Amino acid sequence: MKQSALFQTVLDSLDPAIIMVDAESIIVTVNQAAVDIIKVTKEEAIGKHYGAFFDTSWPLLKTVFETATPLQTRETELGDSTVLADFRPIIFENSIRGVVVVFRSIPEPEATQTGLKCHIHLAKQLDAIFESTYDGLYVADGQANSLRVNSAFERITGLRATEVIGRNMRDLEKEGYTNKSVTLEVLRQRKRVTFTSTLKTGKEVLVTASPIFNDNKGISLVVCNVRDLTDLNRLHRQLEATRKLNEEYRSKLGIDTKNYPVIAVSEDLKSVMDLASRVANADVPILLQGETGVGKGVVAQYIHQVGTRTGRFMTINCGAIPETLLESELFGYKKGAFSGANQSGKEGLFQLADNGTLFLDEIDSLSISLQSKLLLAVQDLMILPLGGTIPRKINTRIIAASNRDLSRLVSQGSFRKDLFFRLNVVPIHIPPLRERKDDVLPLANAFLTRYNRKYTEHKYLVPDVMEALECHDWPGNVRELCNLIERLVVTTLDDEITIEDLPANMRARASSPGLCAPAEMTSLKEAVSQFEARYISDAVQKFGSARKAARVLEVQPSTLTRKIKRYSTGE
Repeated sequence: MKQSALFQTVLDSLDPAIIMVDAESIIVTVNQAAVDIIKVTKEEAIGKHYGAFFDTSWPLLKTVFETATPLQTRETELGDSTVLADFRPIIFENSIRGVVVVFRSIPEPEATQTGLKCHIHLAKQLDAIFESTYDGLYVADGQANSLRVNSAFERITGLRATEVIGRNMRDLEKEGYTNKSVTLEVLRQRKRVTFTSTLKTGKEVLVTASPIFNDNKGISLVVCNVRDLTDLNRLHRQLEATRKLNEEYRSKLGIDTKNYPVIAVSEDLKSVMDLASRVANADVPILLQGETGVGKGVVAQYIHQVGTRTGRFMTINCGAIPETLLESELFGYKKGAFSGANQSGKEGLFQLADNGTLFLDEIDSLSISLQSKLLLAVQDLMILPLGGTIPRKINTRIIAASNRDLSRLVSQGSFRKDLFFRLNVVPIHIPPLRERKDDVLPLANAFLTRYNRKYTEHKYLVPDVMEALECHDWPGNVRELCNLIERLVVTTLDDEITIEDLPANMRARASSPGLCAPAEMTSLKEAVSQFEARYISDAVQKFGSARKAARVLEVQPSTLTRKIKRYSTGE
């Protein structure tokens, strides 16, 4: 069979009507489907002008000749029917030599509409995904022809889509658009490839290209991911800066977490720390009150650290220094102020803490005479060193602390009223540890981590020990807890810290069911409710579900569920 006859046979076997015209719009080929529509023979149609048979679509054909641009899926009249027409120009040596016209019947409206909506929806989703990625995307076919790029590609590379799309990557590489094409490398190696590449815009990018294989195991597409190394380096610097800033904040908010853990889980202590944060930048005296060991010094350190003062944090325990030395420690002295004094004199803590903070612990131990001198420092920010005659101006913030009720000492005449009111500008009461049981385990774990690190140990607390710690009243407060954890770390033989390792009084209380009672006595009804809530919670945790716990406790599941709801909501 001759080639022309074979070509005609192929055309005749196709369902769509196909008409081919030359540059003068003269029909040169038609297939059988087209002949059936125009109701003339092939011989009668060939050689005739296209408009003689297809006058309705003739304007569309003229448009194609004028623009050399294809028209697709255009509705037009053909006989008594409406059909879809495609017009594809035949271009040879940069000039249009003819047009191929294809007529197709319109599918059923419902099916077409449904299918079209699905395709449009899918296309929009794919476009949104393609454009939303932060990295640049470049897609080429299996011959390295550029098909598509996203806007991120243009932003990162500095190349416009019009410079790339429709061009072969081999030509782009030759023209210096990139020093090395990852697309061509993928086509050679037939696997994913990653390397850095320098573009003609001067950008250095990290590119990763992956092949997409068709059913015949050939490469149909190559998808490239492009990242700006400049951008990555900037992000790395930002991350490093953020990490350092985070460490600074942790240092401020934690005050050196190795030695001064500020752990506030309970609402009571959260309120204390919130107030401390709010007054940290206000140059007002602060009076910290609370039992011994609650952490007054830690809160004072915290206030200094989060504040803006640039000077040092100085601390003195007024009850630990003899009164004869305390005045010189606080205010300093001049040369020759007393027998045995340093010949060059000495600066006191007020001067050493200039532009900083002076923490006066156990301030209730000061004598009345020293209280008078302290009042001058607090009220007028002036100090008079021993042996001096001219007061000296200071800029020192005062934080005082006491484990006694200063207002009662005022009424007893052992503490000056005017000094008390001057120190009590911002009073902060730190509750004892027994009143904030939520802080016990977090503090215990923090101390355990500290002392494990200090003594190179790997000790841990078993659940029974944790419960015993929560049950203890902690008369020595946080200091007692800290000392106990250090003792357990250095004295226990095994890594596991058990009930047997605890002091005898804590073991006795832990071994007696129901003795983990509230620190303060409540009504019997309240105590029974608290015990029942804890007992139910332990049962549900142990048996895995309320239904299983109800069976063991010999109550109806609905009853147990109702109690759980009541105790969890506090109703």
